[in-house]
Amino acid sequence: MQPKNLILAGGMISIFIIVFYFIGVGPTNLEITSKDSAMDKDIDTLNISGTTEDYATITINGENVPVDKNGKFYKVVKLPNGTTMYYVDAKAPFKYTKQINITAKRNEHSDGSVSGVWFYNDTLKKEYY
Repeated sequence: MQPKNLILAGGMISIFIIVFYFIGVGPTNLEITSKDSAMDKDIDTLNISGTTEDYATITINGENVPVDKNGKFYKVVKLPNGTTMYYVDAKAPFKYTKQINITAKRNEHSDGSVSGVWFYNDTLKKEYY
């Protein structure tokens, strides 16, 4: 085979691999583990944990989150007063990105008490008072 043909074949294979990586064959597995995800007792942080695939990358609102060899991840986020959205994105090689949206609402009341609620994908998980 001539070098020109080898270069052409190698280029086509490289393009296929790059396209396959970015387009993928399906969504990346992503699950929020609700029993491990919760607001703390002072309702000023939310623990977001879940599972994904071994080699997936996780970001929460664009910030990278470490994933262990079993695909588990964990991140503590600050809860300001009011409603805050957290976007959890998972991307595994050769698959496309999957996103789960988490909404947390924290309310400081005039009597000094604090209440909160959080849910993901429009499913209520827990209310705190």
